[in-house]
Amino acid sequence: MKFNFSLLKLHPEKMVDFESLRVNGFGIEDLFVTQGWK
Repeated sequence: MKFNFSLLKLHPEKMVDFESLRVNGFGIEDLFVTQGWK
């Protein structure tokens, strides 16, 4: 599944359900980890 990551809007004060996103084809947790956000 192709996805334009520039469409994402980050809200750092909101909790992110990485498991739900991963199950639905959006494996973005690594992006947060490499930036030190998690």
